Amino acid sequence: MVDSRDGVVGPAALMILARLVNMAVGLVSIPILIHYLGGSGFAAWAIFLALGTGFSLLEIGTTTVVRFLVLPVAKSDWMEVRSLLGSVWLLLAMNFGIVLCILLWIAGSVADWLRLPHTAIFTASECICAIFIATAIRAFFQCGTHTLYAGQQFFQIAVISLVQPMLSNLAAMLTAWKSGRLDFTILSYWLTQLLVVGIVFFRYRHRCMPRFSYEAIRFSRLWEIWTYYSKTQLHQWAQFVNFQVDKFLIAGLVGLWAVAPYEVANRSVLALRSVPASGEGVFLPMAVKNSTSAEDAWKWYAESTRFAGYGVCVFMLAPLAVAPVFLYAWAGEMGYVGSGAFVALIIGAMANMLALPAATLIQTVGLPGLPARMAVLSILLNIPISLLLVTRWGLTGAAVGTGLVMVISASLLLYLVHRHFGRPLNATLRILANFWQPLLVCGILGGINYLLFSSWFATLEPGIRFARANRIYPGILALTLYALCVFSMLYVEISRGSLSPREFGFLTRLKKFKWLDRHFLRSEKR
Repeated sequence: MVDSRDGVVGPAALMILARLVNMAVGLVSIPILIHYLGGSGFAAWAIFLALGTGFSLLEIGTTTVVRFLVLPVAKSDWMEVRSLLGSVWLLLAMNFGIVLCILLWIAGSVADWLRLPHTAIFTASECICAIFIATAIRAFFQCGTHTLYAGQQFFQIAVISLVQPMLSNLAAMLTAWKSGRLDFTILSYWLTQLLVVGIVFFRYRHRCMPRFSYEAIRFSRLWEIWTYYSKTQLHQWAQFVNFQVDKFLIAGLVGLWAVAPYEVANRSVLALRSVPASGEGVFLPMAVKNSTSAEDAWKWYAESTRFAGYGVCVFMLAPLAVAPVFLYAWAGEMGYVGSGAFVALIIGAMANMLALPAATLIQTVGLPGLPARMAVLSILLNIPISLLLVTRWGLTGAAVGTGLVMVISASLLLYLVHRHFGRPLNATLRILANFWQPLLVCGILGGINYLLFSSWFATLEPGIRFARANRIYPGILALTLYALCVFSMLYVEISRGSLSPREFGFLTRLKKFKWLDRHFLRSEKR
């Protein structure tokens, strides 16, 4: 269980640390998969992963399940927990069963539109169906993880969050290295996913094995869960449209190979976004617990928004400052070509992250309709805008359309949430405006980085610009500049006394920086 003194920061740190390790593994996997699967093979891998992400939208997501499980888990009423999970399994069977019938009919046409290749084991359409079945099995087994979230057992969640994607990516890398085959790589990835969630499920089967009681099959309960799921899941649909649908448009309209540089940019943004998002994964159960009054709920929101702001600075702004050099060093030509898409997507992701506390706040009071409406708006705007821009500017145009829509929908969500709670929008704007100095630091270092890289890159012969030997030192430079940017922001925030005692305590516990402690005490005395 989480010590309440840690507030949002303590449990979130566990999730962030797990995600940091996986982000590093994910970054390593991209150039390996590109090298051993080839450009088109890697592009097909990206499309198949995107389809798996789309199929996962049929899951009764963590947000919905946790909301219904929090109270019975807190009371250790495991019979009620298992009955609720029985209802969840029935809804999962309905969702996946209906879509499977449709998929068997259209899988061939989808594979042709996306220009997906056949493999030695599967045809393209058979591979789509196999991924769908694996996603369905994973959805049923996820119930074990949901009960851990509901019980705020964030250490166990952090371990699972670390192990599941890390082992899957390692299995995919090893298989690609040894075989160079797309089909084996896909199989190893999904079998590893199922192994991890299966172990968790059976480890906690006493609390998560579904119980199909009368309450579990009662229509009113099923309708209540499905209605809440359909509203909250719209946010996940919006995320899918924002980060995955562009790949389908690019594959169909530009060509399969063009998906590869877009995927380099997209995976980078998703990896960076996932770090603060993992911390915000603890927000819902804590928000429910801390929303006993309107004042407490708003205090929680302000603290969470500051947390999101610092997450954006460290994991999005600072990487944006070094993006051109790092993408080039990391993925060569594909990173260089995808750098424009990265900039557009990371700006949209920053807006999306800053609006997550507001979306969580409105969900805690049982009003998921507002984020749902913003999600619908995002979906309705994104597809036509991206479709228009991809025909004009290719993969960069698709990213620009997605980034623009994310900024619009996040801004409108913030405005409507403040209006609902009768709070002035200036309250949040003042919190965000307080980050102007970290923003200035990133802007200065980013400008210097871009000018130096452009001047150096222009001196290289076209035939050797993307050779590995030329990318080693730029990669070291990018990591050095990133560390310099983060520590400069940290120094600025400490020097001007912007960190709260709780935030500062988190830093001192994280690294045991005694010099920080002494500096903070001097600031307090002044």
